Amino acid sequence: MVNFSYDAGMINQLLLSANFNDYFKLDSTSIGLIVAVVNVGNLLASPIVGPLMDWWGRKKAIWFSNFLAVIGVAIQASAQNIGMLLAGRAILGFSLGISGVCGPTLVAETIQGRLYSLTTNSSMLGLPLVGVIVSAACISMYNSGSAWAWRGIMLGEAICPLLSSLFLACTPESPRWLLFKNRPEEARQVLEKMHHTKEVDRDVLILKEFEEMAQTIQFERQNDETTRALVAKPSDRRRFLIAILTNVFYQTSGANTLPYFFTPVLSSIGVTDTNIILYVNLGLTAWGVCSLASGLWMTCRLGSKTIMLTNTCLMTICLALLAIFTALGPDGGRGHGALATIFIFWWASCSCWMILEYTYPIEILRFSLRGKGTALAQMVGYAFQLTINYTLPMALEKISWKFYVINASWDALIVALIWLLFVEIKGRTLEEVDALFDGDVHFHLTQDIEIIHGIREEESMSESKG
Repeated sequence: MVNFSYDAGMINQLLLSANFNDYFKLDSTSIGLIVAVVNVGNLLASPIVGPLMDWWGRKKAIWFSNFLAVIGVAIQASAQNIGMLLAGRAILGFSLGISGVCGPTLVAETIQGRLYSLTTNSSMLGLPLVGVIVSAACISMYNSGSAWAWRGIMLGEAICPLLSSLFLACTPESPRWLLFKNRPEEARQVLEKMHHTKEVDRDVLILKEFEEMAQTIQFERQNDETTRALVAKPSDRRRFLIAILTNVFYQTSGANTLPYFFTPVLSSIGVTDTNIILYVNLGLTAWGVCSLASGLWMTCRLGSKTIMLTNTCLMTICLALLAIFTALGPDGGRGHGALATIFIFWWASCSCWMILEYTYPIEILRFSLRGKGTALAQMVGYAFQLTINYTLPMALEKISWKFYVINASWDALIVALIWLLFVEIKGRTLEEVDALFDGDVHFHLTQDIEIIHGIREEESMSESKG
């Protein structure tokens, strides 16, 4: 899944390489196409991801995604013409469409109790870390006259899926999926592995989590499990709508489009020296690591909805400032102001949307609809990203600062929609989130389990306050 970040950083830096541009004879239209074709692959994968991961399992679906990623990388790295390059990137996009759903889902469904949110969000830290590595590698590639410099950078995109396949060998399958497939003993064994052997009341906690999962999934079996169920009930319609909006907002707020085009954005504010752009891009990706790390802390402390509201407000202000700086020109220190604004925008984006776009929909959709709903929601988001990535280079060229005004106006509307429609899920397990939409949870624990778990929670809260 970190290949999302690798790909964005790679393309952003390759656009600075005269060797790469001359080899494929690129212009603003073909640049947009090279970026957008990945989204075509994402779109083609989306309808099959849900059924695939529900039928085959989360782990096998990720393995399949990794296999496709290696094939796509091999084709794009050996491309002899732009058609071959686009074909490889489309296959790569197809693989990313699968891993972007299955990876966060496996983490969220496997980690114990209320720690799932922190752990799932933390797994996103790999995105900017990989971006730093590829940006640093591209700096060494820039002055090389050999085509193998940029081909080598492209070939490096196979490293992450290969490592992922190795790590998957010692990763358990989702206990919720195992229960859904009537394999309760295997599910219980996974829960036992996820709890430390010296943990206080370990057996009670395992039993509590097992009963919550088993009873909730049994309840869902009594309902429609097809894709149609996403819009059958008001509560599920709201869940699905929020999942769609999360993906659309991520793609249209500037959070996922500007990273691909930092190079032309920097040029639009007067930063044209190639060496400076290379190091600014590296600085932005390194800043992204710090930003996402701070976002993990803020999300756990303040909650997902609060972070979405505050950070999107900040992004709106930054886009408005970029419009002003770009319209007035880089003279008189305005170029430095615009550059500082870009760094603030990137912090607001990485500490919010880069995390929650992948994790928030998974956390609000119920189990039987999680794979299908997340995949279809991402499909809508990819459709928006496809359009934006193809048109953004031309928009920056044709309407310049007016693009930032349009984007800022849209982000202001995003803030209003988040306030009205989204829910706060802080401190709840995946099964407990049902109460926010259905009015109640769908499990009933025995009194002994509830009492012991309640005592331990009170003791934990007292210790943290003390």
